Amino acid sequence: MTPPNRGGASGTIGTSEAARAAPDGYTLLLVFDSHAVNQSLYDIKYDTFKSFDYVSLIGTMPMAVVTSKKSDLTSLTALLAKAKSHPGSVTYGSSGVGGSNHLNPVAFAKSAGIKLMHVPYRGGGPMLTALLGGEVDMVIGSLPTVVNYGKTGRANIVAIASKDPAPQLPGVPTVDSILPGYNAQSWVGLIAPANLPKDVFQKIQTALAKTLADPAVRKKMGTDGFNIVNSSPTEFEQQVRQEAKRWSELIRAEKITVE
Repeated sequence: MTPPNRGGASGTIGTSEAARAAPDGYTLLLVFDSHAVNQSLYDIKYDTFKSFDYVSLIGTMPMAVVTSKKSDLTSLTALLAKAKSHPGSVTYGSSGVGGSNHLNPVAFAKSAGIKLMHVPYRGGGPMLTALLGGEVDMVIGSLPTVVNYGKTGRANIVAIASKDPAPQLPGVPTVDSILPGYNAQSWVGLIAPANLPKDVFQKIQTALAKTLADPAVRKKMGTDGFNIVNSSPTEFEQQVRQEAKRWSELIRAEKITVE
């Protein structure tokens, strides 16, 4: 029997359910970059690290700076110029307070020395609808969620927030080429309730590695903008710890809270 989906509170409700599940290999949890942030924003009922066995970082996704076709921001240079000349006039949408498309623009604005106006929505769908409709000027979203808007011309993807350009969008510059040092990515990984038996843990690792090595899977994920990683458990946990520290410092500095 498939357990019911437990959505809400940036994934913390479902994560709490997974933390309480038996460590028998039948409950696994896909987590995104918000997993490293939630302990700094919510009164969670689990420990981000002690409650789970970290299996693998599955893949990373570069973030992209996307502007509305109804704005005059057709390049990253134009966006930065307007934000500097008219502080607070450039609006950006997010899927909610504390999400990657909220925190990454905060870090972006600090790096660029500009002020942007945050407009939170109840989820990624409404955020993107607002962008397409011109309710907000821009979003910083993961490449898989916005790549087709750029390919079809429904929105302007003005920059990719990774060291290297995205092969899916030839000709689109990196943020780093204009704002040196700024990089942003989303990610997805696999965790399980803590204390899995070693043989069960190994079976899960082997099955995941086999899936991620499948040519059809690799082609599909690559086309969508994923970079397959398949890391070791230690590498994955270390990355989450590093990001948890980074985001907690930003959240405290900017006094970000959820209502």
